[in-house]
Formats: sequence, C-alpha cells, structure tokens
Amino acid sequence: MDKTIRQLTGDIKAGRNLEQALPELMNRMASAYGMLSYYNMNMELSVLLEAKEEGMIKPGRTVKELEEKLYDIMRKTLLDAFSPDVYDEAIKELAELREKIITKMDILTAYTDLFILYEYVINRLEAVFEETEEPAAMDNDAVAKEILQWIFSEEEPALINEHIKEMVSCLPVRMTKGKFLELVENAFSIYKESDPKSVEMFDYMLRSASGLYTPKGMAKSYAKLDKVKKLFESKSLAELSGEEYAERKDALAEGTEYIRNATECLSDIQAVANALMTVLLTKQYFTLSAERASARPQEMTKSLLSETPVEAEVLFAGVETEMEAISEEIMGLEAVLLYVKENLEKQINELMLSVVYHRLLTVQRLNSSSAYASLEEEGPVEEDGYLQKVKDAFLIDIKNALENGSRIQNRAVMAAVLRELPVFFNNHTEVMNYVRNALDGCRDEKEKKISVDLLRSYYQV
Repeated sequence: MDKTIRQLTGDIKAGRNLEQALPELMNRMASAYGMLSYYNMNMELSVLLEAKEEGMIKPGRTVKELEEKLYDIMRKTLLDAFSPDVYDEAIKELAELREKIITKMDILTAYTDLFILYEYVINRLEAVFEETEEPAAMDNDAVAKEILQWIFSEEEPALINEHIKEMVSCLPVRMTKGKFLELVENAFSIYKESDPKSVEMFDYMLRSASGLYTPKGMAKSYAKLDKVKKLFESKSLAELSGEEYAERKDALAEGTEYIRNATECLSDIQAVANALMTVLLTKQYFTLSAERASARPQEMTKSLLSETPVEAEVLFAGVETEMEAISEEIMGLEAVLLYVKENLEKQINELMLSVVYHRLLTVQRLNSSSAYASLEEEGPVEEDGYLQKVKDAFLIDIKNALENGSRIQNRAVMAAVLRELPVFFNNHTEVMNYVRNALDGCRDEKEKKISVDLLRSYYQV
C-alpha cells in the first residue's frame, strides 16, 4: 500500500529508506501529472473539435497539417500498445511540432503588435475621413474629472496603475520626443539590479509595442498579413486620400480577423499538445493503479478521434471530481519534489532516477503559466554591461523610428510604448495635469471624442 504524502515527506526529509521513498515519489508524481494531463488533453481536444464544428475557428492548410500530425502522434502512442521506442520518437516529433507552433505564434504576435499601431492611426484618421457630424465641444473639466474618478476608483495601487496605463494609451500624446526618450531611458534604469532575463523581457515588450520586433521568417510565413503590412508602409499615413484610408481600414479588419482565427487555432492545438507531451513523458512511470485508471481517458481519446464521438456531457461525466482529487495530490507531492530538488539531487543520480526526475521538471515547465514555455532550461544571458547594451540599442532604434515616422504614426508608437513603461507619475496632481493637457491640447473635437470614447470603452458598460 502506498504511503500517505505525510509519511513519504517524513521519510525523505529524514533520509529514511530513500531507496524506496524516492522511486515512490517519482512514480506517484509521474502518475498524478500524467493522469491529470490525460483528462486535460481530452477536454482540450473536445474544445478544439467543437470550435471547428461550430465554425468558430477555421484552420488553414498549414494549421491542418499540424493538427493531423498531432492526431497521428496520439493514435500511435495512446491508442496502441505501449512501446518505449515509439514513445521516445513521438516525444521528439511532438517537441518539433510545439516549436513550429511557438514560432508561428511569435510571428502572429509581432503582426498583432503592428496592427495595434495601425488601428491607433485608423481610429484617429476616422475624424478626417468618416462623414460624421461635428461633435459638440467637450467640457474638458467635466471629462477630466470623469477620467480621474475612474483612474482612482480602485484602492489597489496595481489596478490604479493599470488605469493610468490605459489612459496614456488612449488619450492623444502631448509629449516631445525628448521627454518621451527620457522616460524610456529612466525606465531601463529601474532594471539596474535585475537579472539579465528580466532586462531581455523588458526589451522584448518595448520592441513589440513599438513595432520594432521582427522575428525571423516574418515576411514569408503569412503572405496575407505581410500584404497588409506593406500596404500601410507604402505611403505616409498622414498623406492618405479617402479611398486609400478606406482600403487600409478594410485590409486591417481582414488581417485582424485572420490573426484571431490563426491564433485561436494554434492556441487550441498547443493546449492539446502540451497535455499530450506530459502524458508521453510520464506514462511509462505510472503506478499500477494509475495504469488501470488510465483506461478511462484512453477510451475518451478513442471516442474523440472517431467519426462518431460520444456526447461531451456523457464522455466527461464525473471527471471534474477525479481531477480535483489528483490536483490536491499534486500540490502535496510538489512540495516534496521541491525539497528533493534543493537537497537530494546527488541521491537522485545515485539511485539512477535522473531520467524520470528531469522529465518531471520538464512537465512542470509544460504546466507553467505560459503554454509556449521552452522544454529546455534556459542558459545564462551575458551579464557584463548587458543592461547598457540593450538600452543603447533600443534607444537608437526607437529614435530612428520616430525620425522616419509621421506625426500620427509617432503618436501611435509613443502611446504603445508608454503603455508598457512603469507608471511615471509621482502623485495625483501629475496625473491630473497630464489628463488636462491631453484634452486641452486637442484642436480637433472629433479626434478628442474618438480618444475619449476609446478610453470610456474600458469603464462604461
């Protein structure tokens, strides 16, 4: 009979019977992770199939190929008799599939960031080209009061900061390039004592927001999206005719819908792939009881991949209760595994448990907050002078972008970057002054109304 988690924890921390306790921990963790992911995989697969059937997502040719490859891996592993060689090969194939999805999602994210900039411009050009009545003059005092009440309506500083960032990204930017670059440079200084990975992530966020991030293969991967990008780059957006404005607005809408569909397709496939990877990494280490229990999720998979699957309500009846029990066990076992990681790696190696142990660490990365986490531990980033190099490179690139962009393009870029910076106001008065300056500086009532309406969409139902 298996020991309770408390007994197992006691033995491992006391160093008792590690020859039995550590293998039991590994097998029980593998079983818990694997069974929970087995159920999750089927539920995610059900969501994917239902979304396709209802027309919510429409996979293109490349996505269909990835999807079929995923199903092929599932059939030859989960629906056939266990074979170590087949599983090892399938794990490699699935890792390659995940990397293809991650690459595609990275490119789609870069296009998304670009299209957000284009949308900012199109929204502001609406005041020029859309045939609407001239709005009544706004009462800047009343509007400023309304915005400030919303910003400070929360008590949590983090929520107030989010409101401030939304305000900065929506209201017209009334700031010199010099002041903007000063804020960016000051933001980098906050990372002076941070690890290089944090600096790298901050740089990525700023480059993405400003449209400066261009992953490898971006132009060739999505011809439809690249066509939209080239259309927006073909002429200064400040010099468009009404017809050209309408052409770009329609192209942006089509491109945005294309991104939404492709992103949802890939996201659904990745969710299934992550769960499947966990099952493949752990299944050969299942306890006898887990092996017996896996018969049910196996039947689920078989049904879902058949031409006439069982109704979801019937297929998943009672599953949530089982998953909750497994999740509770995982919480207890993970605390023990953390202790092992910090104190007993030498014993893990001596007992030849390294393979299953490292697989469990991989599973934890798979089940992290990011569905696109790498399966490999990331190596160290260069430290000496790294912050200065990253900051200098970004400042050069953003300066060039602002020098070559039109006023309306630069406002879009500045608004997007300011949205990603730590809040740069020191007190309530500075926030109030920024809001008033943004409103008072608007000479065009249409532009002001569009900007305020965009901001209101965050807090008015």
